[in-house]
Amino acid sequence: YTSYLGWNGKEKVTAIQNIDALSYIIAGTTESKDFPVTEGVYQDYYETGTNIFIAEYKRNGLNHEFVRGTYFGGSAEDIVNTMVIDNNNIYFGGYTTSNNFPYMGPIDQTYAAKKDGFIAALSLDMTELKYSYHVGAENDDEITDIKVKNGELYFCGNTSSLEIPTVKPIQSAMRGV
Repeated sequence: YTSYLGWNGKEKVTAIQNIDALSYIIAGTTESKDFPVTEGVYQDYYETGTNIFIAEYKRNGLNHEFVRGTYFGGSAEDIVNTMVIDNNNIYFGGYTTSNNFPYMGPIDQTYAAKKDGFIAALSLDMTELKYSYHVGAENDDEITDIKVKNGELYFCGNTSSLEIPTVKPIQSAMRGV
């Protein structure tokens, strides 16, 4: 099975995960104002710039049917690099340049640099934002991969920040360029 995925702007798929034998989630970026979002999802409107999209599809014989979709992000560039599904949640991470990115949670949510890393979790039905955390400091930061095991979230990424908070680090300070 192969297919095009796109509307009136540019789309880029960056992650795909199976929910079960018939359903799967695709995540990526879009500049389309007419991306097919569904009623009741977390973000049913397009912000300016590049938005994240998350969409569920279901296999039906040889056909793949759109089930639901949502935008996610602010008014500048929002990029998803990685996604995983676990415990009825969609976890995803990447970076944002939006100063109005939808952060939610107890961690400092101050927009800090040109490019800030983020980790977010949506309910599997895409209606509820479980959390969305800023990950970074004074320079450019980006989440490149996430994993969930036994309810624990693990992530990695890139940074040019010297002030990233660490806990029991293997290496406590950035070295090199």
